[in-house]
Amino acid sequence: MLLLWSFTVALPLVVDAAQANPCPCDCPPAVVPAPKPRAVKAGAPRHLTVAAGYVGTVERQRNRGPEIDTWNRFCGVPVGSNYCSSFISWCNDQGRVRSPRLRTAWARSWIRPNSQSAQDVLLGRYKPKPGDIVVWVRERGGHVGYVTAWERRSGSTIEANTSSGVRGSQSNGNGVYRRQRVISPFSAFRIVAFTPVET
Repeated sequence: MLLLWSFTVALPLVVDAAQANPCPCDCPPAVVPAPKPRAVKAGAPRHLTVAAGYVGTVERQRNRGPEIDTWNRFCGVPVGSNYCSSFISWCNDQGRVRSPRLRTAWARSWIRPNSQSAQDVLLGRYKPKPGDIVVWVRERGGHVGYVTAWERRSGSTIEANTSSGVRGSQSNGNGVYRRQRVISPFSAFRIVAFTPVET
């Protein structure tokens, strides 16, 4: 069972991807080049293939760049905002997923009713699949990425707004990278859920 808790902070609006969502700052829409093809396993879900195409994308300024700005505009948040969740929203849209279809820059929004707890993964009750969304929490925020492979305690991911290695910010880094991650239940920055994606 996945436990959710209440917050005393206002959560950002989560908008269904089918609804119109103009940029609040009236910026002209950016033209984003198609992602570069990158290696993923044959038969990988479309949204994961889209995400893999952006691996190696780096910021030109703090939380800024042509692709990054487009992901944030897509979610209706100001350019320069954290973008891990905007990246997931964009890739899900481009990969035409059926569920979950969100436009959100709030990482914790990806904890859905069908999410599986990290504890269930550790106990072998659920095995995350390539393309599942992995959700981290910390005191005031969170982080998200895609699973590319997972075995019980650890696995590999594609994440945006992270660092390329163990040094640097793990949840507010400078680009899109492949990472190796571990479930650490007692860490301040910890994986709490895996959300299946229906294609």
